[in-house]
Amino acid sequence: MTTETRTAKAAAGPPSSRQPFILPGTTVGGDLGIFQVDFTLRNPSSGQSRALNGLVDTGASYTIIPAAILEQLGVTPLRWVRVRYADGSFAELGLGEA
Repeated sequence: MTTETRTAKAAAGPPSSRQPFILPGTTVGGDLGIFQVDFTLRNPSSGQSRALNGLVDTGASYTIIPAAILEQLGVTPLRWVRVRYADGSFAELGLGEA
């Protein structure tokens, strides 16, 4: 990094909490969206993994993976959380680490 680049970054200051985090496949300045992506789900304890393709909902708080896949990888719930879906309904879901 050049001195000019460092100076410009320092002058810009810390990023604003209002600045959006832009994900690949999204439209800048557009509405929240859903897009598809290939990803690898890995159990951090055992190292077992599985390649998957899924939808990314930019407005979601959690990633939802079918229980059968998580069981195959040996991922177990660490705790349970109550979630509310877009239609207003509620569910209790296991929250694990993968």
